[in-house]
Amino acid sequence: MEKNILQVIKNLQGLMKCSSCGAEVENGICSFCGSKREYDKTQKLVQELESLLLKNGISFKIFIELLNIKDLNIPFINRVINENKAYYRRYLKEKYEGKEYNEVIDLLTKKNADYIADIDTLFSDLALRFYTEGTNSLSDESYIKFIEFYISRVLEFSNFRDLNNRVPKIEFVTNKEITKASRTKDKTKITHGLCSRCNDSYYIRINKEWILANKSKPLHNSIVAIYHELQHVVQENYYRNPGRYCLTGYLIAMDAIIDDKIKGYYNENYDKLPMEANAEYWACYILKNDLLTLGIYKGELEKSLQNLFLLSVNTHRTIEGKQVEIDDIFDGMSIPNSALSEYPILSLGYNIDGKNLVKKSAKELESIRAKTKDERIVHILDYALSTAKKRDYK
Repeated sequence: MEKNILQVIKNLQGLMKCSSCGAEVENGICSFCGSKREYDKTQKLVQELESLLLKNGISFKIFIELLNIKDLNIPFINRVINENKAYYRRYLKEKYEGKEYNEVIDLLTKKNADYIADIDTLFSDLALRFYTEGTNSLSDESYIKFIEFYISRVLEFSNFRDLNNRVPKIEFVTNKEITKASRTKDKTKITHGLCSRCNDSYYIRINKEWILANKSKPLHNSIVAIYHELQHVVQENYYRNPGRYCLTGYLIAMDAIIDDKIKGYYNENYDKLPMEANAEYWACYILKNDLLTLGIYKGELEKSLQNLFLLSVNTHRTIEGKQVEIDDIFDGMSIPNSALSEYPILSLGYNIDGKNLVKKSAKELESIRAKTKDERIVHILDYALSTAKKRDYK
């Protein structure tokens, strides 16, 4: 019978938007255009819900689903919520204190959850417990739900403000699905996550099997994997947005073009690529801030952060086992001038010569550098200048 009640609530949830104008609906009437198109359906479902609840009572699962439709502002539903609020506050507290977290996490994902709980405090307390005690007590479903909620909080507040309006869709998929989409074709290697772009939309796929296998390990592992993929979305700013240009973005652009031309380049150089080092650096940096906020950071990430920072501007690469510099690879290729539309940052070090890009001379770069005050641009010009002088010396 609970299943029938939940279905009625789901049907009511589908009536929360006006079918005429898309605005919010309250008690079957559109709050914007006044349309009553949903009124009769709403009243019929409310009557059915009332009858079912009187016969069967209200479980915690039903109660938190009712919170999802509280904004319909239906007197009967509001009365039921108010009458049961105090009881389920105590119920929630008992579950939390007894470390029975599955139902507590279920509440976090519901609309209007703050009506019966201080969500900010509850989330912080859960995160602290899971970082220090582990997450073995959670069901697989609750573990995924908590991680999704954790990440939604990060996106809601400003850690990833550089995402702007390009917030990616995050999906948890099987190892088979993620391996099929990954550039890593080694079937024995587990891919934790994958970031991809289709037109102007970004998609992040996280290996659900790997995430669940990490339930017995510290929460850090799963969170860092997702932060890493989110940073890949941010990185587009580094080579497309002049206000965010940096040497890492310049090298990411060069690597991306080389990877399109040399088969296996990405896999052979994965541990050397600024794109990956920068993503891991910011993943660890934001995790460090999380742990500092919770008061449990012990300095365990400092060495990794130092190494990753240096790798974020690394210029050493490997081609078929031989050590080479990225500029030697790049400048030895024919790069079409269309590359500037995708990677405009390259215009700092290259000119258009017919259909291709050609490296600026050391003299031209020195002239540009003398007029440049932005330190991030200066770093790029210094690198481009050092490689131009190396070429001229040869």
